[in-house]
Amino acid sequence: MTVNSDTVSYLFDRTLTSIAFDFMRRYTPVYPLLVDTRPSDGPYEKEGGFGGLGLFEEHNEEQDATEDSPAQQHKVTFVHGEFKKKTRVSRRVYDDEDWGYVRNLAMGYGRAGAQTFDANIATLFNGGFTTTMIPSGSGQTALFSNTINNIDSTYSYDNLITNAFGVEGVRQMQQNIRDQTDYVGQPTEDSLDTILLPTDLEEAGLEVVRSDMRPDNANMARNVYFGVVQAIIWNRLTSATAWMGWDSDALMRNSVQYIRVPPEFYGDGNVETGHRIFGGYFRKSNGFVDGRGMCGSTGAT
Repeated sequence: MTVNSDTVSYLFDRTLTSIAFDFMRRYTPVYPLLVDTRPSDGPYEKEGGFGGLGLFEEHNEEQDATEDSPAQQHKVTFVHGEFKKKTRVSRRVYDDEDWGYVRNLAMGYGRAGAQTFDANIATLFNGGFTTTMIPSGSGQTALFSNTINNIDSTYSYDNLITNAFGVEGVRQMQQNIRDQTDYVGQPTEDSLDTILLPTDLEEAGLEVVRSDMRPDNANMARNVYFGVVQAIIWNRLTSATAWMGWDSDALMRNSVQYIRVPPEFYGDGNVETGHRIFGGYFRKSNGFVDGRGMCGSTGAT
């Protein structure tokens, strides 16, 4: 193979891309535990709900079933955003064969790509108490709210508490999730199995989920949440007191990430005659369809 400027540029890009993807795979992200990732083949995606079907009715042999007419509920549109980064690599790097710098650059791109996914999803959960993001009645409300309405304002539900984290707080969160109902007032049958905590609550959280005895009780009382609830500790949560939890199946139904263009790395320019640009790009969107099966606490009391 003849080695010319085009070949050098091609090998340069292939090397950086290979290293970037390798280090992107090495990073252990948290977001797969928090969002259901789906492919997209268009500029946007739509999700929506419909009114619950209710229960089956018992009829005599001669009676026909009553026709059910579930009502259209909320619609959510996911519009994909573009995520980009690029870095100029000078001729001097090529002349001096500074491949250590090139390798570190590629490693940094791989890590930055993976971290961007985590940071983007963290924005959703950090804004869960203040940012309007899920449908409620004819408008929107925060992910965690005391009143979240159906489109016709019937069978509202509440997924916000204020308990400080602890065994009693977990009990209140479990009860809140179990009290939530679907579009026709039937229990959702969801149950708390995961809590998400900031690093400030790590020790307390691990005591609750890993102790077979209640850490807040000196009388050797059994901890009913041992082996039932798991804890995710995340250093990207910005509040020292707020915490949240959910039923894992419900979370994967309602927390959605669409990937329109998966991460890719590219090169442009000629490293022999001036510089070469190395960059990365992807397109995605994310959000919540519904807040049922989830509960958040500000940790204020």
